[in-house]
Amino acid sequence: NYNCITSIAHPFGPLWTNLLKYIKRTDDGIKIINKIDALEVVCGEQRRRSNIRAINFNFFLNKSFTGGSDAHILSEYGKVVTCADSSNVEGFLDSIAKKNNFVVGKEIGVIKRIVSYSNILKKHTRTLNSWVKDNYQRIKYK
Repeated sequence: NYNCITSIAHPFGPLWTNLLKYIKRTDDGIKIINKIDALEVVCGEQRRRSNIRAINFNFFLNKSFTGGSDAHILSEYGKVVTCADSSNVEGFLDSIAKKNNFVVGKEIGVIKRIVSYSNILKKHTRTLNSWVKDNYQRIKYK
């Protein structure tokens, strides 16, 4: 057991990061929602519309909330933060659990989002290339 908060990051993000799409295509979506403590309601990398949907969904769920930069480029780190009046980690986590926290920050602009998504795509493309090479060799020689 750990003293921690589980929070779903950018629940209305694109593609595979979208929580509702995941819930609709699996049988364990409701179980996951019941297990999490919080929802990220402001993500700096997401569009405003996605964050508003997260805020509304979290209001419906009545969960604790967090916010974060989700920065994929250095200049975006710390642009969205979760704040609580505490002098230590345990108190900070307790504040989130009790909904005595707040989120400060806003979404990045379109140009920075394009740069950020390009970095993500570049990283995943490198990973995909090595995965395909490794698995092609394994399949080829079976």
